[in-house]
Amino acid sequence: MKSINIFHIPFSIDFLNFSQKSLEHLKKHVNNLFPLWSSYGLVSISNALSMLILVAKLPQNIFAAYIITQTISFLVNAWTDSGVSAGIQVLSSQEHNNKKVFEAYKKAGTALSLKLILVMGCILWGLIFSFHLKGNFFEKIPFVFINLSFLVGLFQNRQSFCLAFLYGLGRFHYYSWLQAFSPLLRFFLLAILLFFFNSSFFNLSYLIGIDLLSYGIGWMICGYSLNIVQKHLINITDSFHNYVYIPKELWRFVFPSLQAGILLSLAHTSGILFGALFATSTVVAIYSLFQKLNQIVMLAIGPINNYLCRRLRLMQKSNERFRKSNRYLFMLLFLYPFFFFFFILFI
Repeated sequence: MKSINIFHIPFSIDFLNFSQKSLEHLKKHVNNLFPLWSSYGLVSISNALSMLILVAKLPQNIFAAYIITQTISFLVNAWTDSGVSAGIQVLSSQEHNNKKVFEAYKKAGTALSLKLILVMGCILWGLIFSFHLKGNFFEKIPFVFINLSFLVGLFQNRQSFCLAFLYGLGRFHYYSWLQAFSPLLRFFLLAILLFFFNSSFFNLSYLIGIDLLSYGIGWMICGYSLNIVQKHLINITDSFHNYVYIPKELWRFVFPSLQAGILLSLAHTSGILFGALFATSTVVAIYSLFQKLNQIVMLAIGPINNYLCRRLRLMQKSNERFRKSNRYLFMLLFLYPFFFFFFILFI
């Protein structure tokens, strides 16, 4: 009996304590992750429903042309952002509403973001212009529409920039609703207009106009919300952040993200771009629908990665951060297959 008391009872007590602490932490994280998953779910559902409406109502050539303009907007957002928003999400993370930290990262992030918009935007615009001159189906799209889709990508860039600060401050409810606002607005505008008007009435100019309106309003609302949150921040003396080093710290984060972002965005859009250069509208339309299924799985995993990065940033002890990061990576090995098979089952 003594051996049982010595070995089993302490183990059982430790296990109960561990279980209680795990449940408490899980409850805390689920409360934060739920609005993020809801937001990503609304974004994916809104985009999917918009695509289904357009596939059902629009002629094939107009739908394919619209997919190409959306691809251009995606590339513009990816290249001109180049990881600045992701860097701000992680590096500006705080729980004390410190106005000095917020303003320091906002100043450094704005300066770096404007430089990347000028440099990467000009490079990408030159590549798109050359594709427009040489492409098979690409050249049928008026260049003014390509420029407008370029502007949509810049609106998305500015919207992501504002949302990154809300995420870093832990305003997940603000972040979740504002992130889903533009895709939801675009879906409702498409549904209303296609309900009251004949599909033959629609052309590419109306579709790009809806995108400009949706993401332009979304950018203005995000900026307004960020200004409201900024007014409620307070000045706190903080020894953890070195304000002079913040621009260098942000660039160290962005530089590898810049290279990875360019390669990943090209890999993600290469099928549609080559289809626009060498194939027909039928190939572009079918391939774009196939890509939407791939994005659904990634949207489920994205909130977890971003949230874990923020939690690690908030840890001031490097040993604890290293230990928790290894634990998170080990946990993700089980979460990735779970989400993959879950979505395959329901899709």
